[in-house]
Amino acid sequence: MNGKAYNRFERQKTQCNTLHELKEVFPKGHVTGKRIKALTQIGAADSWWLRKGIPDKDTVDCWFWGNEPFVIIFDDDTTLEIQFWNYSFSENQIAPDVQDGINHRDLDVNILYNELLGAGITAVKLENSITFETDTGFALVLKCTGYNRTACCLYRGGTPVSKPLTECSKALLGTKQYTIDEGHNPGGFFWIRPANKIPSARGMERLDYAFDAEISILDTYVYDTRLESFMVDYFNPSLSMGYRSPGYETREVEWNLEPNLYSYEDVRNMISGMQDFCVLLKDDFENPSLDTLKEGFEPYHLPFEIEHEKPKLELLRENVDVFIDFYERLCNQLELMMKQCPDYAYIDFMGP
Repeated sequence: MNGKAYNRFERQKTQCNTLHELKEVFPKGHVTGKRIKALTQIGAADSWWLRKGIPDKDTVDCWFWGNEPFVIIFDDDTTLEIQFWNYSFSENQIAPDVQDGINHRDLDVNILYNELLGAGITAVKLENSITFETDTGFALVLKCTGYNRTACCLYRGGTPVSKPLTECSKALLGTKQYTIDEGHNPGGFFWIRPANKIPSARGMERLDYAFDAEISILDTYVYDTRLESFMVDYFNPSLSMGYRSPGYETREVEWNLEPNLYSYEDVRNMISGMQDFCVLLKDDFENPSLDTLKEGFEPYHLPFEIEHEKPKLELLRENVDVFIDFYERLCNQLELMMKQCPDYAYIDFMGP
């Protein structure tokens, strides 16, 4: 990891249901007059344009998307943590030296937004975005994207700031990881969350979810990392839901918009299987148990671009740490999920 990691379940935050509620309670007065010491996007940032640029342009706008909290660290070492996409914020809940969350930090905001370092906040405006105006003429603007992302932008005079791509790319840390989203991403993602069965009409059952504990994983990552094989191996058909028609009971994992329930005991066994898998990747790469992964592996399965062509097996061997890292973080989130939600009986893995 790049630094200490924060536990999202330990963070005491103010959670609002609407933008109007957020406007009423956002601590504008607590930060106006303070100076910005540092900025951190916890975990991963969506910033492909900072790597590749825009066709026929030498400059790019200085913005990115963040799923986990965006942290402003002030000169008195107090902090303000914001997740605008779900209308939440907290104060002094994430220590200034924390960089990682569910994912590892992969963007140094202090390099990208160096104009804001040392700047004093003169006003905080909250409309459809949160704007932190400063005495340097630059402004930090946070916007909702419509997904579980907060867009972070650098403005000057009401206009997005553009910089040479060569300058922006210096902020990229080169982190290699399969990312895991906090919350519900409505795109092509698998949704993993605690669930309970509760009675419904006509003798059927429906599911009650602990959405606050949910994580989302890109559907291609589920297959690229072999996670789908763990879903199959630990699937218990007796737990399936009769959603399609009375008497219907699936005998296999459903991959699209159907619940796949696993008891907490099943999930703990699944975690144990994932941990064994990681041990093999690290210490016994020639083990026949890894043949399925090797046979199905393609270079495009890795969550980053390959610069030089190499034999597939060699490429997989060189990047086993990326697979191990993914499973270590996923196992940690599943364990925290069950600990946080002891009154729930199942974890649901639902495809897009």
